[in-house]
Amino acid sequence: EDHGSEAPGAVARSLDDSKHPESMSIEVTNSSDNAVAIKINGKLEAADLAAFQQAILSLVPGDRKWRVLLDLEGFGGWGGGEQWADVMVQLRFDPIIERLAIVGDPKWAETTTLFVGKGFRKFPIEYFGLDERARAEAWLQE
Repeated sequence: EDHGSEAPGAVARSLDDSKHPESMSIEVTNSSDNAVAIKINGKLEAADLAAFQQAILSLVPGDRKWRVLLDLEGFGGWGGGEQWADVMVQLRFDPIIERLAIVGDPKWAETTTLFVGKGFRKFPIEYFGLDERARAEAWLQE
């Protein structure tokens, strides 16, 4: 199943070294004019998130609202011991996000929705199970 073609200048970051024994990657694809899919695999570290956030801000034009699908199918959780609060630039994203759908293992639902600030952001955020990707995509287009 094709979930879109790669966006111009797509961001892909992979780590596989002694400091990060689990391979981690973040990939961005663009499936339509105002939709972006982000896939996170492995354990997410604060430094990787900060680098990704800076890259994505330069990738998506700020002159329109984006509907974002966050795919956590291979997500392994968050790294520990780092200052996550120092890399939270969520407010910079609020003006350019219209909706955020998260697809992942139900075990990550509560912590992920807390992490992305569901209920505190200016746009709707919904979490869908791994078998609900089609429902998440439909919800994004409502």
